Amino acid sequence: MRMRARVDGREVLGPILNDALFANACPAGLSRFDLVVLPAAGAEDSHSGHDGGAFRQHRGSGLWISTPMGSTAAIRSAGGRPMPPGSRSLQYVVREPYRPPGSSERVARRGSVPPGQTLVLVTRMRQGMLWADGAHRRLALGYSQQVLIDRHPSDLQLVRPPRRP
Repeated sequence: MRMRARVDGREVLGPILNDALFANACPAGLSRFDLVVLPAAGAEDSHSGHDGGAFRQHRGSGLWISTPMGSTAAIRSAGGRPMPPGSRSLQYVVREPYRPPGSSERVARRGSVPPGQTLVLVTRMRQGMLWADGAHRRLALGYSQQVLIDRHPSDLQLVRPPRRP
């Protein structure tokens, strides 16, 4: 299974095999974003000018999103869990979540995106960045841009050599 990322209605960065990282373009900057997981049909109808209803505000050093194949790498070191290779879900983890002093609101730090659902992310930074499968495939994002992340419609075909007797 691979995942896809769409920004402003178009697919970006090609099929993603392992993981994606959404964060501030400046490594020392605070990442701010709104996040919700919706049924795929509802995600297409959500707009970046959302009213904040189901969306949860997050702050931290970024957000990892991974496929089962990428679940034993960076997302695991950020608090994610290894997933079986045959899993059909994606997982996400907020890196180093920040909660202002005196705030009592508890926000889920991690979650999953089951088949048929889409993670909807709205950037609340002027200079956000989305990286896919490492540092070389990246896309700059501006304030209030919406990113949809879900399963890519075409799975990667795995070919195994025949077993030798």
